[in-house]
Amino acid sequence: MSLTDDLGVLFTLQKFITIPNYNLPYEWSSVSRNLTIILRSLPFFLVNFLTIYQYFIHNGSHNVGFSGVSDVALIVSEFDFILMKATTIIFAILAIIHNNSHIKLLNLINNYERKFSELIMKRRVYVKLWNNFKFALFATNMIFLNVILQFMGEEFYRTDSTVWYFFYSLCILIVDVISIYMSSLSRLLGDVLATATENIKIRRISVNRKTVLFTWESLKLLSAFNASCSFMLFVALSVEFVCCCISSFFFIWLMSIQENFDYKYVFVVGCLTWAMRSLIFIMHITFACDHFSSALFHFQLALSATLHRDQETNLSDFEIHQFQLKILHEYQQGLNVSAMGFFRINNSVMFAIFAAVVSHIAILMQFKQMEELKWILKYNG
Repeated sequence: MSLTDDLGVLFTLQKFITIPNYNLPYEWSSVSRNLTIILRSLPFFLVNFLTIYQYFIHNGSHNVGFSGVSDVALIVSEFDFILMKATTIIFAILAIIHNNSHIKLLNLINNYERKFSELIMKRRVYVKLWNNFKFALFATNMIFLNVILQFMGEEFYRTDSTVWYFFYSLCILIVDVISIYMSSLSRLLGDVLATATENIKIRRISVNRKTVLFTWESLKLLSAFNASCSFMLFVALSVEFVCCCISSFFFIWLMSIQENFDYKYVFVVGCLTWAMRSLIFIMHITFACDHFSSALFHFQLALSATLHRDQETNLSDFEIHQFQLKILHEYQQGLNVSAMGFFRINNSVMFAIFAAVVSHIAILMQFKQMEELKWILKYNG
């Protein structure tokens, strides 16, 4: 059983989204392989096709909400609506560009598990159940939000049909599945390294050349993970940041106004749910990526301390010295999951995003106050 099996339905769905050509039997003919790839890719292709269609044809002939309530709210809501659909298209493009690096990462993980089976943690049933539960939780969340939008849509928000609401929610769910998959994979690799660290500390496993090789292979995994996932993680964090800003703005604005209108509190619940969803996503991604990089660093420290203390490692002083120099070099370079090289994804990113959200909410509220002042001057003038 592969480590990726612990990802449950999150990994299964990737075969229909990002890696339709993964793990096809070699004995199949080229026709069978190509046909399977086409059939796997077809649902994601149709979703993107319908997204583009709604952008340029369908959406132009339909009214949108907030036009009679607030120009600021109209601009913000339309930006959010377009952004979520654009993200699906961006993820489709990135899936094609990074397909080879993604499959290379998965092959490295499979070889990693076969080569170091005694260092890999035993199968944990609850991990797979937990990952399946995360998918079910966010799918349920999207159904809930879709019901809210549909409930108030014809009267207030948008005049799109139920079919378009469904595809809008499906676009968001696809982005969610890819984001949860990448962060869950990062956490899984971090769990492997954390278990290996504990085994070294309690001397459950012997320290030898194979253990040192395990460190180098783990570094290769980190590099491969960055090569295949860093761009998508950057996009996912950026989108969730924007969604958190917009949802929080709507929530604060709606709670601050005195007058009531139809479905006001339904929309308040929707905004609060959406803001919490985005915040949970940001926490999930940052904590998981930080866990991977910090677990690798602590494994290296534990191994270095054992090599320095234990004289029965079958390693020469020169080999130990080389290993410790390599650790120092990697520490100076930074053992972190990277967001396309723009920043390192760790726990500090969550607090930076939270501060940025607060700042952008203040800016949006100032625009709203300026708009209200303009209405007052126009009415009195």
